[in-house]
Amino acid sequence: MNLARTLLPVSILLAAAPARAQLSNRFLRVEAGVLAPLDGAGDPTPSLAVAAGLWLGGDLDLVARVAWASRSRTPGREADGALLPSVGLRWCPGSSSVRPEVHAEVGWTEPVGLAGGGLFAGMGLGLEVFPARDLSLGIGAALRAGAVPGTSAEIGISGTAYF
Repeated sequence: MNLARTLLPVSILLAAAPARAQLSNRFLRVEAGVLAPLDGAGDPTPSLAVAAGLWLGGDLDLVARVAWASRSRTPGREADGALLPSVGLRWCPGSSSVRPEVHAEVGWTEPVGLAGGGLFAGMGLGLEVFPARDLSLGIGAALRAGAVPGTSAEIGISGTAYF
């Protein structure tokens, strides 16, 4: 009788589906990374971004993002940087505590200290890990084409809060 009382709760726990890592349908994300031009037109630049997202349905989110990339002033050169606001879609399949993400975006590059700006399109991949419900840490990489001064790559880490 004691064996049955012990095995029943244990078997129920083992058969239970794991809890979803994310229950909420909106998020705020902070990202830090490095942005590097692929045409050799400059050195890698530190970047910082803030993103907000809203669940659309299924595994698809609408994401608005604003990034800032800047190099500091050095002797003989003024500080320069760029503001990169964008909007896009993010696909995160599954509901486990470790999940991939794929995103596509379009945006505008507004260089600081340089004339002009430009439209860009980007795509990226990432991996999101949930140490707690509705909180994730991530790593990702993106390519952006058409951005001033040209095509660039970005790698970074992120922290996301879902609410």
